[in-house]
Amino acid sequence: LVSLDKERLALTRLWCVAEIAQAAKTQPVLFQVAELTYEARQALYTGGRLVKPVAECVASNDADRNRILGQIRDADGGERAFDELINTLVEMRFGVLRGLQVPCGHAEEVLLRLRRLEISCVVPPGCLS
Repeated sequence: LVSLDKERLALTRLWCVAEIAQAAKTQPVLFQVAELTYEARQALYTGGRLVKPVAECVASNDADRNRILGQIRDADGGERAFDELINTLVEMRFGVLRGLQVPCGHAEEVLLRLRRLEISCVVPPGCLS
């Protein structure tokens, strides 16, 4: 279970997203989010991404950053597959399934093992007014 704040700060840390991807290879990863920012809700509804590319994630140690990014780039599908996997796992929590259309690399393997999905309903801004 990954608990996220409304800004999803854990998903901006390279070490965190690498651990999420590693865990997803062997077990379901569920995300708990108290609320989303207005910008994040807009991204969900307009096709934007909730998680920035892994290459833009921050790390406090350059050696760790280079090692982790190297492992991701060397994996099947590289950064593209990694980014798709992380975004798809997070977006599915909100009922957005566009990442399932053409999974690549190890993302396909992880998503094929998925057996349970919990969805949070987020009403688009302005829908109820």
